[in-house]
Amino acid sequence: MPRKQSRKLCKKAIQSFIDVLVLPKIGREPMSGYDVIQTINDQFGVVLSPSVVYGSLYSMEREGLLKASLRGRARTYELTKKGAENLPFMSKANEELEDFITNIASLPE
Repeated sequence: MPRKQSRKLCKKAIQSFIDVLVLPKIGREPMSGYDVIQTINDQFGVVLSPSVVYGSLYSMEREGLLKASLRGRARTYELTKKGAENLPFMSKANEELEDFITNIASLPE
């Protein structure tokens, strides 16, 4: 698979399952949208648009999985009780998804 195609597939998988990737990370420490963008970029080399990240964070907040608070000018997110209850399932799914994305990224050209 050409490198460009594997990058596009990685980005598509990340965008489609961003909640699965993000929730366990926020479970370890509160994060802002910027932190999420940086974390995904550091881990997978993919830059997500703010609209994708913030849309997902707002959606998880509406579902009651996250709650937001202001820290200085940054809006940070942390797990709610409902989010913590979903954490074991999301963490398992996260491990499998991260392996999948890593395998796609490492396919030979």
